[in-house]
Amino acid sequence: MNKDIRKILWVTALYSFAGGIFYNFEELWLLQNNFTTSEVSFIISIGALITAFSILLFSYVIKQKNIQNILLSLLIIKAIIFYLIYQINGLGFKGITSFLFIIDFSIDTEIYVLLYPLIASIKSDNELYAKRGLTYEAFYYLAMFISGLLIGKRLLTYKFTYNSFGIIGTFILFIAVVVLLNVNVDRYIKKEKPSNKKVSLINLLKKIPKDKVSLSYLLYLFFYHISRYCIIAITMIILTTELNLTSSMASNTRLLFCIIAVFLASIAIRKFTFKNNYINIFIKFGIRLLIYLFAIFNFEGASVLLAIAYTYITDSLYTHVIDGKYVNRFEKEEQIVFINFRESTGYFSRAIGTLICGLCISISLRLNIIVASIVLSFCIIFAMLANYYSLQKK
Repeated sequence: MNKDIRKILWVTALYSFAGGIFYNFEELWLLQNNFTTSEVSFIISIGALITAFSILLFSYVIKQKNIQNILLSLLIIKAIIFYLIYQINGLGFKGITSFLFIIDFSIDTEIYVLLYPLIASIKSDNELYAKRGLTYEAFYYLAMFISGLLIGKRLLTYKFTYNSFGIIGTFILFIAVVVLLNVNVDRYIKKEKPSNKKVSLINLLKKIPKDKVSLSYLLYLFFYHISRYCIIAITMIILTTELNLTSSMASNTRLLFCIIAVFLASIAIRKFTFKNNYINIFIKFGIRLLIYLFAIFNFEGASVLLAIAYTYITDSLYTHVIDGKYVNRFEKEEQIVFINFRESTGYFSRAIGTLICGLCISISLRLNIIVASIVLSFCIIFAMLANYYSLQKK
């Protein structure tokens, strides 16, 4: 593997680890700071909504040649936000806390979005697209495991609390900055022939309605994220308040699901990707829908846990053939704009899904699963259409 790509994957790993070690108990940190469940849901929802619009704004300023500098700036700002969150713990500044979490949400997303275009500056393919995601998830889940082990434990006289992971994340983010400073993508970008083709979000938006593949893919993505976040938006709160698990048990349960997800996705890339993509879609989404329906008609703790589990363990499954191939249809400059629009669509739908989750849970957890099932049905339809149209293009 190219050494600069390897360094970028290490940046991905460090940034992911820093987030995972704090975000694992993020919801419980907010509850401990006197936020209600509906307020936590609202913060996440607003964060996702603002992220959707900020990604679109970023698409106007991001060019292939300045991705690395923007990433460096965002990582530094994120580290500062983590430090500020660490400092204001327990002070009761709910407005400032909400603001910091919402801004961090937006910055965290843009960092993740830009990592693949930075890799694509060197080399672009479906497998690298999937590896970026798997690297992120593997280290995120490793961080969850470590934070789950450390919470409540003592190191000499120091006791690890939810807030401890904010300062740990700060240090790790600065290490990621140092690694990124040692990446040299300029030598690869210079090899590209200058393009006279003007790429903008407006041009892309004019093109998408005429492109059945991209339109179907974006609609699939829209419904997918609404359905997904109806189930997992506030997993820790569901596990601790609805299913009565302790915070440590909830963390370990979610971690187990995530580890299985990475393992299955890694195996699928190498050995178990079916040539008939409709089979891949059925395994990821069709079985998921059947499990949701089972949870609705046999509503009990075990069936709800199964629905959450399958959502997690299939989350990264087949991304190289269900997502990657649609991203890599575009040339590099156009790809950056499309990825930003794709992520904006994803986070707009995430905001909707999270808001629905918070509202439905206040009424009934079963209602939440019913809504998720209906939306997932539309997701499956458009996933199949996107695959059908892409085959017709060939």
